[in-house]
Amino acid sequence: MSLRPVLAALVAALPIGGCATTQSDRVQAIESSSIQRVVDDMKRQVSVYVAYQNSPQGTRSVIDASATKACGNGLIDLDIKSVKLEVLTTLESSIDGGVEAGQVAIGAATASGGFGAGRTISNTQELVLAVDVPPDRSFVYAGRENIETAPIAGTLINLRDALIKAGEVQNRVCFKTTKDADEGNTYKIALSVEDRGGGNVALGLAPLGVSLSGETKSTTGNTLTVSFEPHVFNQKEVTNVRRHGGRGNIDTGQSGIFDRKEPGI
Repeated sequence: MSLRPVLAALVAALPIGGCATTQSDRVQAIESSSIQRVVDDMKRQVSVYVAYQNSPQGTRSVIDASATKACGNGLIDLDIKSVKLEVLTTLESSIDGGVEAGQVAIGAATASGGFGAGRTISNTQELVLAVDVPPDRSFVYAGRENIETAPIAGTLINLRDALIKAGEVQNRVCFKTTKDADEGNTYKIALSVEDRGGGNVALGLAPLGVSLSGETKSTTGNTLTVSFEPHVFNQKEVTNVRRHGGRGNIDTGQSGIFDRKEPGI
């Protein structure tokens, strides 16, 4: 199933810097039993991004239009290299296996498990999960997604397409991104967590704030940091897309973000 109709509308609807949310801007901890569901929804939305990249309106369209760019040979694309998920958790009152933690009194307030953003909770833990994302140029996502169901994927697609368009502007010096993610190439997304019932958890976008130390932090306490790098095109990949016609040969050795064709300004 083609992702073109839903994701094209998704990209058009997202502003480059958009982080709109209707969630509370207070700390939001998830029940520890929901960790699996949160991780799965993060994987789902990253999968939607990879599927978009592999779709006709993704990398293949970049190759088809490669001779039209102001910088380099136009082979410009972004691969997700790794993701780091940081979420606050809390131990719910009822634990699997029959052990009852019960409710814990905090002064005059009593707290228990649940999602509710901004609620008073008896305990919190922080999960930091950092994983690599191996490239998969054949992955196809079978579901239908839109801006409401995959906002993280939408903001990543928006980032990708914005950086590609930046390489098309005339009368600019050309850049090439480094492959070393430690030098930058990261995108920090503040997360909201919504319990939709029936075991379904959905991750959305939340505001980023600035701490007294100047560090950007999610106001909900939950964050996804994506590290990305320029996609390295190979000749077989280009040939497969252009076998039915094209604008001549492409030197894949020049592929990279904002790479210039020739020396000079």
